[in-house]
Amino acid sequence: MLRVYGLWVLTLPMLLGWGHLATAALRRMGLRGMLSGFQTIWLGLAMLMAWLMVCSLAFPIARGVLAVSWAPAIGGLLLGRSQLRFRLERRAAVATVLSLLVALAVAYAACDVVQAYDTGLYHLQAVKWVASYRAVPGLTNVHLSFGYNNASAVLGAFFDAYWEGESAHLMEGFLLSLALAHWLFEIVGARTPRGRVRQVFCLFTLPLLLWKIWTIEIASLSTDLPLTIAGYVAVLELVSLSWRVRTLTLAYVLAMAAVAMTMKLGGMALFGVTAVTVGIVVWRDSTWRVRGAIAALASLIVAAWIVRGVIASGWVLWPVFGKLPVSWAVPRDITHEHLLTIKSWARMFGHNPDDVFSHGLWYWFGPWLQSFRASRECLLLGIGVGLLAWRLASGPTGAVRRAAEWSAIAACVLGLVQWFYAAPEVRYGQWLFWMLPAVLLAPRLATTMRNPQLRPFVVMIALTTIAWSGGFTFRLDERVPSLLGAPRYPKTPTVDPTPAGPNTTIYFPTSSDQCWDYALPCSPWVLKQTLRDPDSMASGFTFAPP
Repeated sequence: MLRVYGLWVLTLPMLLGWGHLATAALRRMGLRGMLSGFQTIWLGLAMLMAWLMVCSLAFPIARGVLAVSWAPAIGGLLLGRSQLRFRLERRAAVATVLSLLVALAVAYAACDVVQAYDTGLYHLQAVKWVASYRAVPGLTNVHLSFGYNNASAVLGAFFDAYWEGESAHLMEGFLLSLALAHWLFEIVGARTPRGRVRQVFCLFTLPLLLWKIWTIEIASLSTDLPLTIAGYVAVLELVSLSWRVRTLTLAYVLAMAAVAMTMKLGGMALFGVTAVTVGIVVWRDSTWRVRGAIAALASLIVAAWIVRGVIASGWVLWPVFGKLPVSWAVPRDITHEHLLTIKSWARMFGHNPDDVFSHGLWYWFGPWLQSFRASRECLLLGIGVGLLAWRLASGPTGAVRRAAEWSAIAACVLGLVQWFYAAPEVRYGQWLFWMLPAVLLAPRLATTMRNPQLRPFVVMIALTTIAWSGGFTFRLDERVPSLLGAPRYPKTPTVDPTPAGPNTTIYFPTSSDQCWDYALPCSPWVLKQTLRDPDSMASGFTFAPP
């Protein structure tokens, strides 16, 4: 457990160095402003993600890339050494102690056995491909789930280079520990009107983040948690934009929205809203050079992500649209069938897509609604809708503050619309249900937090919400993780080497459809995958024999 904790601590100065490097580069491009310590770390994560995705196009994300990645980080630490001073005031000391204790709890939970179904199905295999080969053309033909092109697999391979085979115990826990530390500093250290907006937002999104410690996601490679964290970081900036917003802050929030979208397509609405908001803010009072600088990092992240997706599936955005005329492109009929399966299983799990959609809306909506009504998220949606009606009935606020607030609200609402249309299973949109009330309450309760008599009342509501969500429910497993040893390794499946095409053998799991961390190429989907070059898996796969 302490080895996991130590690797997280080791990663922090790397992200801080990348953040200072990104800040210096953006300032040279004409941007102005200052970022806090946590903002610099998150910007460093965005910069590192861009670097890793670009590297993955030509190299496996293994120890060589890890070693090279430290050089820019060290350079960034030297550039930003004058800003590395940390005054441990009483509030900062309290937040630091709380953060260290919470991170220990996260490390304990992260060392649990890997139980998430999708992690065994394809997450571990996706990380193994990224860690073993550069971007592989037609990899989606081996396993359709590889076409999702989640950037979290690249980040998982980066952590896997530290400690091979343990990425499921490292990546999610690190991101969650970092987010919780950031939230605690925002809650404890708020002093300004803008800081109190951030404080309230963090108070009412903290319950979900604390609850995530005690779920099976923390010892997994789930794509939902990275999306949740990156999305919350981006919206924290959106909801608290002020009149004196600096161009560097705009570049930072746009980059984090880009990270959220590349972690999982559920962040697409957030990225679109953020891009429009940033464009409106900077359009009148900035030059083309400044506009380009603000968009530079986000554009690099999105461009590298799209290129990776095209290489993996032959589609611009698989499985939604953009089939390209390349030999390895996944056939249109298989892609369409897979998309219908995703949509149908999120509505009526285990049912045939034709049965779900051929009987009309009410065939699936009634059973789905019955299940949704029993969830916490249904109550949160009702609260969010009520608060939205209250907000619509209120008067206007300042221009920039109003635009920022409404952009955050739009990100929530459009995100929920996207979620309901694509895959309305609660776990896919859980973060949005918590975020909508927080976004609506933050500007309204910010002034309340100045009042010593009313502040405890707001904090008590937040604490009650944490208890209601299960955030205080410490999970004690039957087997306590080793203090110094390795976490619990994923299962090893029984496989059957199966011919899939000329000179192509796929390891087929026989007991279930989960490959876990088995040797490549492993897939439960054996049809006509064929190596483009029989002597090299790096050459990629086509669907049918050449």
